[in-house]
Amino acid sequence: MALAGAGLWLWLDDSRVLLWTLTGLAGCIALFALLAGWLLFSSGVDSEHAQGLEEYNRLQEHEWQRWAQQSVQVSGWHTIFSPQVLTPEQASDPVNSDIPLTLPPFPGYGWLAEEVIMALLPELKAVIHRWPLEVLLPEDAGDAQWRQFVASWQQCGLLSTRLTAPAASVSTYDITLHHWLDEPVNDRARLVIVKHWTGTGEHTEGVVALLVIPQAGEDDIPVRCSLHRPLSVAPGDESAAFLQFLHYQRLTTRMSGLWTDHKSAQLADRLVIAHSQRLKNDAPCQPERDQADAPASLPNRYCLPHWLGHAGPCADWFAVTLMMAMAEYSDGVQCGFFSSDSPSASWILNSVSAGAFVND
Repeated sequence: MALAGAGLWLWLDDSRVLLWTLTGLAGCIALFALLAGWLLFSSGVDSEHAQGLEEYNRLQEHEWQRWAQQSVQVSGWHTIFSPQVLTPEQASDPVNSDIPLTLPPFPGYGWLAEEVIMALLPELKAVIHRWPLEVLLPEDAGDAQWRQFVASWQQCGLLSTRLTAPAASVSTYDITLHHWLDEPVNDRARLVIVKHWTGTGEHTEGVVALLVIPQAGEDDIPVRCSLHRPLSVAPGDESAAFLQFLHYQRLTTRMSGLWTDHKSAQLADRLVIAHSQRLKNDAPCQPERDQADAPASLPNRYCLPHWLGHAGPCADWFAVTLMMAMAEYSDGVQCGFFSSDSPSASWILNSVSAGAFVND
């Protein structure tokens, strides 16, 4: 435009051409300046919006991870099993065959109540000093069994006024834990007794008693283990469930043990592969640390029938108890993938960590 204007001015020798040329140049410069400013402004707004959206998505993902890693705090537990049921201290012993590991004839609820209360007496005294206690007896217990429990409670020197009315028995492990996490109770503790002791010899027999405390009590009441939110897996959705489980339960980066049964053992290979791949992908993003602190790429594998024998009813509760014992005995997080008794799922994916879990 400048060259054309200068040419016209020299040809026509008219000063107005020069004025028009300068005016046109000023207008073009102003127009380009406005356009450049608008583009810079739009780019800044888009960039800020993208950063805000990315931050929002990151916060949403953190909230989902916090939800997935929520846990139930266990202050103490007690088990009654056949001596053939292995413990972490016996991990090097020969494994059991897949046969029922039974107990002597059931001695009655009076004996069971006294056994559980005496085994957990120090923990129970500390807990009832702060909260009343809700007792969940096994599903075959009735009013007579509840009266036997209260009598044993009083014989151990504990006040019956610290007991709430007996609650219904627990369901399967995954359904029960989801219920506890979705409808948390902070005004009382729970003593949960799960029993399969029939004397038929068809499946492994045993009793598990868990003392569960509210989240608010973890500062002054010792927590032995944390039971994290389980994931129920439908048939055919195993691969997607593995990725979801590993992504949202970030504590599984410290997976040191994986518990399976006969049915889930082959499928669990995919979980181990996904876990190993996740660690490789995370490695470049992690700061350098001591080799001793680095998580193992392959967790130890534990086959539940080798520890529990041929288990049937209450096998999920029995398995979680073994996982808790192993979590206390060894470092890292214990994960389980085994058959579910729930009507809506074929498998349970769950994790257990030692101590009180800090969800940061």
